Amino acid sequence: MKIKRIVIFLLAFAITIIAYSPIVSHASLMKLSTDRLRYGVVGVNNTLSDNKRIRIEVHATASDKTYYVPYYRGDEFIDIPLMFGNGEYTISLYSGLYDNYYEFIEAKTVYLNMGDYDNIYLSSSVFVPWSDAKTATKKADELAAGKNGDYRKFYAIYDFVTQNVKYDFSKIDMKRSRSSPDETLACGSGTCMDFSVLLAAMLRCSGYKCKLVYGYKNGDRVYHSWNEVYLGDKWVTVDPTADAQYYECGIPFSYFKAAGDYVPDVAF
Repeated sequence: MKIKRIVIFLLAFAITIIAYSPIVSHASLMKLSTDRLRYGVVGVNNTLSDNKRIRIEVHATASDKTYYVPYYRGDEFIDIPLMFGNGEYTISLYSGLYDNYYEFIEAKTVYLNMGDYDNIYLSSSVFVPWSDAKTATKKADELAAGKNGDYRKFYAIYDFVTQNVKYDFSKIDMKRSRSSPDETLACGSGTCMDFSVLLAAMLRCSGYKCKLVYGYKNGDRVYHSWNEVYLGDKWVTVDPTADAQYYECGIPFSYFKAAGDYVPDVAF
């Protein structure tokens, strides 16, 4: 009877150890670079098979807000902005299964603590990739040269974008989440996303805090993008897509729009 009790105890103990032992995970398939964390950006890389659809989830603990970034074939490290303020973020890797279903692979945590969080709107990221936009940044430097005062530099860059890029209606139905400033300059046309990304890239590399904003213009059901720029110690709303069409048609316009006419959804 005593031997039987010992056997039962050992068996129960073994089951407990198996149930509560930590699981040995596979080698990490996602790498994070925190080299630019002080600018509000985290670098993400993964080693999943190229034939899989991949997306990165960014979740802010404090605000309980989440957004997703597609990781395309050919990407190496992509710089993702931590756009929900200071605090803890969980960066998760997902692999596509079918349709819009994804499998969780792994997650890592980073902590953001910026003295002036608005400096994130100076950063180069996957959404406003100005550090790799050699043509756009060179042009911005040329336009700003010799201009005194923030407004004169801003006007020079803004006028260049609205007067040299045309709206391309053929690109409206293209499913894209990113835009290349240099490609927009090379073809001289684009959608609202291309206008706004190009302007943000040229202004940020020139030292202006500039938001890339997505949402709706009042009375319009079409998803739109525009910019907010920090000028004269305040944020002002500008819409380069609309102003480019006004310029093309010879219609007078005001650079700065009424913020109440725009309903922002998200700003990168």
